[in-house]
Amino acid sequence: MAGHARDDLSSDQDLLTRLRAGETWRFEPEPGQTVAWVSAAHGTVRASAPIAAGEMVVFDEGHDAIDFHADSDTFFVLGSACKHPHELFLGYYSVHTNAKALEKGENGIREVAVASSVEAAVRALAPDARRILICGSLYLAGKVLADNA
Repeated sequence: MAGHARDDLSSDQDLLTRLRAGETWRFEPEPGQTVAWVSAAHGTVRASAPIAAGEMVVFDEGHDAIDFHADSDTFFVLGSACKHPHELFLGYYSVHTNAKALEKGENGIREVAVASSVEAAVRALAPDARRILICGSLYLAGKVLADNA
């Protein structure tokens, strides 16, 4: 990225790892990396407990190496990074750096979901309708044109 320093992100890693049944592998985090997660895509790999295909595990924060053992032929993605320097606000669908941004983002997601649901229901009932009045709000292609409620 021209003109943008990436020093704060330079030590993040995403590793696709394949192990045959019975093989082991040790992951040594880079200096400063204290956050790690793994998601198994196939088979079962064991760290401190088995991780089956489709499961994702976030490890306790720390600098320690992580030992993996393949219970069966497996491949998995391992991610590791430096912890974000600011408090994060976690929503159901998004992550933000402050509570106001989280609320705005979550409300925006809900508005899109409601508009899409209303449009789908109306299209099923009146597939040729171009403008629809529902409970005092005028909709056109899922967008609220006027709200008279």
